[in-house]
Amino acid sequence: MSVAEYNKLLKEQNGVCAICGKPPNGKRLSIDHHHRNGRVRGLLFMHCNVILGHAFEKIKILEGALAYMRKHHEIDIDWDMDLFEEKLKACGI
Repeated sequence: MSVAEYNKLLKEQNGVCAICGKPPNGKRLSIDHHHRNGRVRGLLFMHCNVILGHAFEKIKILEGALAYMRKHHEIDIDWDMDLFEEKLKACGI
């Protein structure tokens, strides 16, 4: 990906990570891509990109994680359900 393509994609994402919606604040966002076909999906913070990798890029695993968090939300008040849901929506889930 060229610098111009990177900057164009960052502009299309309103200058923020495609999952968490936070600005990079001087950090470079990772170029997320599909590992089988190489298609670039978006620009993400490394920790947001790792979420996808740890879930083996499987929507069912991410949905299961969301259901698990909802089930235990009342006892784990530290979990930010809105942020997690926003991240999943940003992934198209």
